[in-house]
Amino acid sequence: MAEKENPKPRAKRKNLTPKQERFAAEVIKNGGNATKAMIAAGYSEKGARVEGHRLLTNPNIQERIQRAREHAGVTPEIVSGILAQHLLGDLADVLDDAGRFNYEQAKARGVTSQIKKLKIKEREMFDSEGDKAGVETTYELELYSAQEAAKIFVGTLGMQKQPGVNPQDAARVREEIDRLITEGWSEADAQAIVLEAEPQASQWIQ
Repeated sequence: MAEKENPKPRAKRKNLTPKQERFAAEVIKNGGNATKAMIAAGYSEKGARVEGHRLLTNPNIQERIQRAREHAGVTPEIVSGILAQHLLGDLADVLDDAGRFNYEQAKARGVTSQIKKLKIKEREMFDSEGDKAGVETTYELELYSAQEAAKIFVGTLGMQKQPGVNPQDAARVREEIDRLITEGWSEADAQAIVLEAEPQASQWIQ
């Protein structure tokens, strides 16, 4: 009779530090920019790019980001749809035919997500006799930036043009990493040191 194999115990999920939790939240908030998330989470600006990339590839942090997105019901399709609306949005989308802002009409059109900021000011109006003549309503309206949406969209869809790899630069970087390894550094630490000194070397590290 064949013996049943005992299932391997699942790896215990490590709790994130408060800074790592903040980093994960900032990554979701800013659309995936690890460097900005590092700085917003309170990490040092020095080495934020290298350390941000390292944290972003951490399985526990990746799982935290994924769980947060699933809990919020956010899918890549939803994110792309909102970004596309910000990118293609026009002020005319939230105005009525007379050129006045109409929130109910904008809501019916499904374009309120284009609105970044909305301030409503009301001022009582009086006639020459001092009697109340009505209320003047003023709207201060700001839409999300199409340029910022385009930047996030490009990064999200991987549309950024990748620079060509110069074989000589790649060989030079590899040689420096190998030298650090011979001095006792691990591959990961050696890469981090090189990237700290030369951030553009990320395109030459395989």
